[in-house]
Amino acid sequence: MATESSVIHEYRTRLQERMEWIEQTQAPAIEKGAEILAQATREDRLIHLIGTGVHSRLAAEDGFFRAGGLANINPIFALPMESGVRYVTAQEQRAEPVAALLDMYPLQAGDPLIVANLYGMNGFTIETLLQAAQRGLRVILLTSTACAREIPLDHPSRHPTKLNAADAPHEVLIDVPMPMGDALLRFEGCPFPVAPSSGVLLSFTLHALLATATQKLLAAGFDAPVIRSINTPDYGVSNARLWARYGGRVKHL
Repeated sequence: MATESSVIHEYRTRLQERMEWIEQTQAPAIEKGAEILAQATREDRLIHLIGTGVHSRLAAEDGFFRAGGLANINPIFALPMESGVRYVTAQEQRAEPVAALLDMYPLQAGDPLIVANLYGMNGFTIETLLQAAQRGLRVILLTSTACAREIPLDHPSRHPTKLNAADAPHEVLIDVPMPMGDALLRFEGCPFPVAPSSGVLLSFTLHALLATATQKLLAAGFDAPVIRSINTPDYGVSNARLWARYGGRVKHL
């Protein structure tokens, strides 16, 4: 039970434990996923990125147009919270909108698709994985396998197949150790845990994956399309070549 004086320390410690677990256990999966991304970049493909939950959606924003990130990230924006939380929460339980959403983006067979959803069982997530397989995409899945296993098969958020994401089609799975309920701390007087972990863990895992891919590109002598911050003394002028290369291809660039 966290005390007032220890909240920051305990929160940081518990997050750090989980990030260390990712480093110690998921490095082979991250390396494998990064090689797929590096190969796609060398082949002048886009890297598609989707978050298939109300907060998992943040991954698509987190990986897009980031200083130090890759310019060929093509985010697929789903479940906008500005539409209303109750509405998008209901939408993430549904499979039906997925095909139409994916049809709006320039997906090509053989392209990589990073799918981020830590609970790993809602209708939107499973349908995304099924649709990706039908379209010949190389899926890198970021999810918590433990959470999905704990959720009953009759839960209303589940896909009609009752699949967990880990059992749906994918090429690489990176296990992100979010606990059930997301939050990490317990306070006296509150029956529920406090201080979510998913945002930090997902961002850490995603950027570790993308940075590893970048390192692989550079090690092979490839001119990696790394974005420079525009809030620098040189105004990020080196980005002009990236806009020329990807501006007509990345949907939201």
